[in-house]
Amino acid sequence: MTASSLARPLLVPPPGLEQLRTRLLLLGFWAVLGALETAKEFTTARLQQTQRTLGDAIIVNFPWWFFWVIGTLIVIDLARRWPVDRERPLLAAARHAIAAVVIAGVHLTFVAVLGYLAIARGGNTAGADLRVQIWFWIQAYIVLDVFVYWMVLGAYHALLYHQRYLLGSLREAEASARALRLEAAAAGARLQALQMELNPHFLFNSLNAVSGLVDEGRNQEATTVIARLARLLRLTLNRGHERHIELEREIEYVRLYLAMEHVRFGPRLKFDIIADDVILHALVPPMILQPLVENAVRHGASRALGPVRITVSARRDGTSLLLGVTDDGPGLNTAGDGDGTGLSNVRERLLTLYGGDAGLTLGRGPAGRGVSASIRLPLQTHGAPAPAPVSAA
Repeated sequence: MTASSLARPLLVPPPGLEQLRTRLLLLGFWAVLGALETAKEFTTARLQQTQRTLGDAIIVNFPWWFFWVIGTLIVIDLARRWPVDRERPLLAAARHAIAAVVIAGVHLTFVAVLGYLAIARGGNTAGADLRVQIWFWIQAYIVLDVFVYWMVLGAYHALLYHQRYLLGSLREAEASARALRLEAAAAGARLQALQMELNPHFLFNSLNAVSGLVDEGRNQEATTVIARLARLLRLTLNRGHERHIELEREIEYVRLYLAMEHVRFGPRLKFDIIADDVILHALVPPMILQPLVENAVRHGASRALGPVRITVSARRDGTSLLLGVTDDGPGLNTAGDGDGTGLSNVRERLLTLYGGDAGLTLGRGPAGRGVSASIRLPLQTHGAPAPAPVSAA
């Protein structure tokens, strides 16, 4: 249903088949009232043992109510011409009051003439006088007819107000949906910018590692790191702009990176990757672990005098996925030492993707040594679609 279809008043005859349907509904409504009135009058005549037949009851009552099929369409047309809810409601009400009396007079004259031709004949002098018949019907039923006019007018406006309410609700819903789409598009653009920001950041760190090996004359190791870096970059470029990848692929990136750093640091760097097989197909943001691992290498292995072990872990915790990177190095020097580009990027991406349902925490490593970084995010698989970006607000 579109806004334009809602904007059209319900009782205004629409074109084509809908126009026929509207008129049939009006005919059925007034026919039901005519049938009820006929049944009441005929039953009353039988109980009072009068000579009025079923045909007489039908002739008197059905034309009375069938007239209002046309009368309803006339009232609705007048309601559209003279709306009582606009700038001059008193003038519109006065016009409708005059129209109600005129329509009632026409209706009752029509009924009187029909009754005169069909029933009021024979020796009944009063019944044979058409003017007396007309005056009798007008005097007896004009109040009822005027009431029916205002009842139809009120029903039309009630339906019109209902449709305006539905139209307003629909427009509000469309505006909200449009705002959400724009907000999601903005969040998606921000997410893509954050993801692209990681690529040069990671690349520069890797090239610095190669540069360090070359400066130390370790050309063979530098060649090995370049080869592994080329493989890692191919995997990254093939990934495109995916918002989520399987945890197994993310762990593969981390394993390649740690293998590169192992060449650089030698026996001073050891690493373990612990992940349950059942969650390897869980969906995570690409390169979500990479900044944490780089942070562990920079603040752990680079500063330590002895061997440092980095442990990457992934496990399920109810409906959440817990990702962790810990090291047993010297730890952070200051409270804000870990808030670099990589970790800030991770926090913003988690907030953009999951809102308050995900987060990153930093703390002491095992036995009070080193650093422990932990990410909690909703557990998503291919069976359950990954979430769309949400507002950071």
